[in-house]
Order: sequence, then C-alpha cells, then structure tokens
Amino acid sequence: MNMKYSSQEFRNNVSKRLSYSEKIIYSKLLIEQKLRIFLSKRFITNKFPYEAESQYKLREGGGLSGNYQWLRLRELYNLIVQNRIDSVLELGSGGSTVFLEGLNIRRLDTFEESQKWLERTKSVLRGNKNCEIYHSPREISEKDSKWHSYYREPTLLEIYDKFHHKMI
Repeated sequence: MNMKYSSQEFRNNVSKRLSYSEKIIYSKLLIEQKLRIFLSKRFITNKFPYEAESQYKLREGGGLSGNYQWLRLRELYNLIVQNRIDSVLELGSGGSTVFLEGLNIRRLDTFEESQKWLERTKSVLRGNKNCEIYHSPREISEKDSKWHSYYREPTLLEIYDKFHHKMI
C-alpha cells in the first residue's frame, strides 16, 4: 500500500462497509475534527503570530506537513496553562520548540539527534535565554533481550536532574 494515499484508501474502504447511518456518523466525526483543527489554527495564529509564521517556515523544503500540528499546539497550550507548567524537557525539536519558547516558560530543554532539524529549529527561534537545544545523537543497544534507545551526551537524566522539569 502506498502510504501517501493510505488515509484516503482507509476512508474508501470504511465507506464501502458502513451502513448509511454509520456513514453519516463517520462524516460528522470528520467534520468535527476538521473544525477543531481550523479553530486551533486560528487560535494559534491570532494569539502567537510569530510562532504561527514559524510553523510555515518549518514546512518549507520537506519539513512539517499536515494540519494536525495546529491541534497539537493548542493541546500543548491548554496543558501548560491549565497545569501551570513552567519547565519542559522536549525530545525532538521543531514547531513545538518554537511554540514553547514563545510561551516564555521558565525553562525549556530540547534534545535533538538530527543536525538538520537542530539548524532548522534554531533558525526560527527568538533566542530566549531559558531555551536550550542539545544536539545529542541517540544510541540503540540491546539489554536483557530488549532494545533501548538513549541520548548519548548529555543524557536526559543529567538535564532532568539539573532542572527538574514539570513536563516531559
């Protein structure tokens, strides 16, 4: 199956198997999801214009794709505000890093294994002194017949022990 068309194929297959009433319910759910994404995108664009613009910049040249990112940013905002989170330890940099930096939280530490994404993210960051991005390639090892993935240097534990983040 070609992954590019997998969601469309899924919808077509679902559509063939559903009764008329089930199709109406499924369509309603799709419309609700699109509305949630639209409202989230509007909220982020209005409240955080620089961060919204950076989302478009990070999409250039094979970066971020799809619209789910707007929904995830709104969810992040709600989590941080409702729970009064003032420090975040993030795994992987990108649009959420720029967004989190824009929230002016006390501490943001981000681990990135890709030099390309490290440079892309840094190119749109504002330079908040409370935001640190670590380039730390990951190692994969087998221990007790299980595969483990970890960042080499610095390690997550070193940074967490230093700042005691409220959210990872």
